[in-house]
Amino acid sequence: MAERSELRMRLELSDAHLMRVGPRPAAPAGGGRRWRSLVLRARRRKWWAVGALSAVIAVELVALLVAAGGVPVVAPGSRMGPLDASAEELGAPLVIEPNAGRLRLFGEPVPTVARWVHELPSVVVSGVPELLDWHERIPWGLPVSLERGWVSSEFSMRRVHPVTGEPRPHYGIDLAVDEGTPIRATARGVVTFAGRKGGYGLIVFVDHENGVVTRYAHCSKLLVRVGEQVVRGEKIALAGKTGVVTGEHLHYEVRVNGTPVNPRAYLPDGLPDKRPPGM
Repeated sequence: MAERSELRMRLELSDAHLMRVGPRPAAPAGGGRRWRSLVLRARRRKWWAVGALSAVIAVELVALLVAAGGVPVVAPGSRMGPLDASAEELGAPLVIEPNAGRLRLFGEPVPTVARWVHELPSVVVSGVPELLDWHERIPWGLPVSLERGWVSSEFSMRRVHPVTGEPRPHYGIDLAVDEGTPIRATARGVVTFAGRKGGYGLIVFVDHENGVVTRYAHCSKLLVRVGEQVVRGEKIALAGKTGVVTGEHLHYEVRVNGTPVNPRAYLPDGLPDKRPPGM
């Protein structure tokens, strides 16, 4: 009777242990070993790559030092190497071979590549003013505000003139605005003409000194003179209706090397093409 109670107690304890701990997970058949080998292999490759990269960097640094300072040849009788080698021991003034110890990187000696890297920032910085000046001489943007205006006539090589009725090219774009609206230079340049010119009426020529010239015609008043330097956004005239016109507007032209081009290439998209309410 005592033996049965002891056996029952052992069985209950084992069941309770299994419920608390849970079943032991089965080991994968060969999977764990394969996974560990892959991990070890990846780690070895990573360290090999790091070591190879470090070796390349070390070699390039040594090459730079050798090419920059040179390695003097020590006389055979010298005891401590180049530190105590005098001119008498070397037999002649020390001459460093210019190409000694140079490595080639991308087809060029490493010192040459290093010089490019050293000079690149200064070259870029020195070129920034020229780049900014070039950008400031390109006539981007509108010469007048179109908050109260619209595009009344487009650039065209064949158009019937609204006054004479004859077919003739229209070398610019007409921006209808109120009389007295400020006209602003669209880029940096120098004024080469400011006065009255035939059917253009009062007109301003601005030479941007890069082959591009802009013209601003039918002005009511000119605010600049010939030879004056202007910058982008500077007020140069007031819109009007001088010359052969049917109403107040600005005739705006862009000429490249003397040839008229469509100013639309330099103007923003989405310009109004109809008379706004209230005008």
